[in-house]
Amino acid sequence: MRVVIDTNIFVMCLVTRSPYHIIYQSLITNKFELCISTEIAFEYHEIISKKYNSDIALGFISLLNELSNV
Repeated sequence: MRVVIDTNIFVMCLVTRSPYHIIYQSLITNKFELCISTEIAFEYHEIISKKYNSDIALGFISLLNELSNV
């Protein structure tokens, strides 16, 4: 299954205590294929940096670059 995930969903699902964390876990265990553009990746970085910090955002973007299902 191919999906596009809104930035706000990723903001909510990065926290391990969140009921939406299953989305993040499903991404890293290849349960679906994430379709993003460069612009979407920049938006993920920008919004996650504002909500958490730049290091977390950079780590998340690095993870997306390494995953085979992105």
